Amino acid sequence: MDSTPRAEKAETARDPAPPRHRKVRRMLGRACLALGSLTVLGALSVVAVVWWYGRAADNIDPRVLLDYNPPQVTHVLARDGTLIGELHSGERRRVVPYDALPDQLVLAFLAAEDADFFEHDGLDWPGIARAITHNLRKGHRREGASTITQQVVKNTLLTRARTIERKSQEVVLAGRVEAVLTKAQILEIYVNEIYFGEGRYGVAEAARYYFGKQLDELDLGEMATLAALPNAPGVVTCYRRRERLEARRDYVLEQMVEHGFADASAARRFIGRPIQALDQGQSWRGLGEADEFVELARAELIARYGEDALATLGATVTTSVDLDVQIAARAAGRRELDALEARHGYGAHARPLSPRARARLDARAPAKLETGARYQVVVAAAERRAQVGRVRATLGEHELEIETEGLGLSEAELAERFTPGHAIAVRVVAPARDGGPARARLEPGPELAVAVADLRSGELLALIGGRSFQRGEFDRARLAHRQPGSAFKPVVYGAALRAGAFTAASLVPGDAEGEPISLREALAQSDNAVALALMEAVGPERVHAFARDLGLVSALGDEPSLALGTSELTPLELLTAYLTLGRGGVGVEPSAILTIEAPADLQGPEVPLPQPEPRARAFGVEPEIAAALTDMLQAAVEDGTGQGARALGRPVAAKTGTTDEARDAWVAGYTSEHAAVAWVGFDVPQSLGRNESGSSLAMQIWLAAIEAATSDSAQDRP
Repeated sequence: MDSTPRAEKAETARDPAPPRHRKVRRMLGRACLALGSLTVLGALSVVAVVWWYGRAADNIDPRVLLDYNPPQVTHVLARDGTLIGELHSGERRRVVPYDALPDQLVLAFLAAEDADFFEHDGLDWPGIARAITHNLRKGHRREGASTITQQVVKNTLLTRARTIERKSQEVVLAGRVEAVLTKAQILEIYVNEIYFGEGRYGVAEAARYYFGKQLDELDLGEMATLAALPNAPGVVTCYRRRERLEARRDYVLEQMVEHGFADASAARRFIGRPIQALDQGQSWRGLGEADEFVELARAELIARYGEDALATLGATVTTSVDLDVQIAARAAGRRELDALEARHGYGAHARPLSPRARARLDARAPAKLETGARYQVVVAAAERRAQVGRVRATLGEHELEIETEGLGLSEAELAERFTPGHAIAVRVVAPARDGGPARARLEPGPELAVAVADLRSGELLALIGGRSFQRGEFDRARLAHRQPGSAFKPVVYGAALRAGAFTAASLVPGDAEGEPISLREALAQSDNAVALALMEAVGPERVHAFARDLGLVSALGDEPSLALGTSELTPLELLTAYLTLGRGGVGVEPSAILTIEAPADLQGPEVPLPQPEPRARAFGVEPEIAAALTDMLQAAVEDGTGQGARALGRPVAAKTGTTDEARDAWVAGYTSEHAAVAWVGFDVPQSLGRNESGSSLAMQIWLAAIEAATSDSAQDRP
């Protein structure tokens, strides 16, 4: 008889599993419990880490993004729209409002960075946990899963350090940003803030730089390319590692199709195709060619908006420069200066020296070379080699080594310019020591200034402030005050005509033993005696008044030598005077700025932009006097000192000017369409050399500038 209790039998019947199976089941249960505990613990750890490291976010107010006003670049353009300069504080950016973003461009960025952007609250929680766990395990850097909101926080409110602390603050602030800004505002900041490589920030500037297009002109492939660039900006661009960028662009296009952001057939047109970016060598051809106008644009913006506004202004300034005229005028000036230096041994050009002249030079050599003194020295023979980038020279018994590293010339070019036995001007900078040579530097060569203007409007087509002018340098065309010499004489003649005691036919004793000469012929021949007689007859006050009415503003002397151009003027001033005569006596200020486009505030209401104070002054002379002077200046071209201008083959009114010892060489004049002034001289006045004058030196520069302005291509000038 079975004595087992019934309860035990029932239990045995219900649990027939062997002991081994029961053990496995218990182990699985414990594993599930452990895994759940670890999951909860991990989640709590994530929360704890974010709380601990994110505490500093309490000191950051996301509402500052409501006044988002980042640095922007101002573009300075030539009259035909060619970029000639950029004004920026380090970040080239053009801010564009959300409403101006094409829909497909927005979708391209969502496909590339955050497809659920309009659905989430700013955070991708699974991705964040994964990133923090990775960073904790590695002790540094980085696993992504950042949403667009997080990227905005990182780029605008935090540093870009890849640390747990920064990532935690990013998580805390993302939600706060979403509570303060709309999705449109967040996305607007994102596309304007991010870096696209090649020094370009923001999608609008990237589109202009890489493709030469406005945002609404981009095709789907270009939009996907822009969306792909922020993945590795600076490392991968349209010009560097392009194959990687093309692969990333294709990925963006595929994601657009997968998320329903683009039609598959439209995307396939661009997948696998080479990226067609701008040839930057061509698109940047205007940069550095007209920095004089960039400086004028900057000055105008400061006058209108204040210097503090420049960094974020984001304006577009269109100047009046005609790049063809600007480039031709500077090239002609450089050619003439090079030839001048070669004739006289100035700057970086040694001049030929006869044996007799060499002997005289050596005979005048001092017993000791004085530091800071200027000398003419002789380039040494080839066997007396200097170190690379320097040239050996002698003066009597003295040896010198001339520093030429800053010229950027090759050894072959140095050998061509510094022929043994030729003379060159130098300044000693260090005496000879321990039997070695003295050290010397080349003396600065002559410089130039050119100004060309449209006769009807007064718009400046070219402004050359120096041989190699760069922004921030001294602009000789606007700022150099130099004696104009005989180019000032029309002012004296005009004052005499206005006084009523003289006409162009009046006879006055001239230079040639007092022989009578008409005013017309006297001006053509640049007769000094007649100019002095007219000055004495009308007095300095009348000359000053006529000068002011022509547009001259510099202080003028009262002495008789004023008639010979001894009071200093700037080239731009002299251009103003000749413009007034060429316009029939109607004065006009030469102008360089055509338009300024500055965006209104993007976040707040439109605010009227400040307007400049009226600065133009009214001036002019009687039409009959302007006509008489024009006729007299045409005679100077036909039969006088300005005959070189006849090469234009059209009516020209012009006057040359050469000051004492040929320190300054000038030509000023006009046609029926343009006026121009050209000047050549040293910054520290000294003779340009024997037989140099305005008619032989400045004339060729003036002609090149006028010819470029009146060429067939310039006739269609906008």
